[in-house]
Amino acid sequence: MQSPAEGTRPTSSEAEPAMRHKEETEWLTAAEAGTYAGGIGVSTIREACNRNELRHIRVGGATRGPIRTRREWIDEWLQRWARGGPLV
Repeated sequence: MQSPAEGTRPTSSEAEPAMRHKEETEWLTAAEAGTYAGGIGVSTIREACNRNELRHIRVGGATRGPIRTRREWIDEWLQRWARGGPLV
């Protein structure tokens, strides 16, 4: 027999804040970061991280560990490359 809580699903309005929070705090791999940045190569992301141009972390703290970054950090990095027109 199921308890009342087990048989119910959150409505879309209840699930939306949790999903949005997950998207805002999600860590991206180098490949995911490249895709998010418009399809640039993984090597470009890695080089930017190695030069400390793109804010990131290395899992395990090693200098050669897997890279993780965030969407907002990628946006900041891309904004530095913007040319022409007003800054947003």
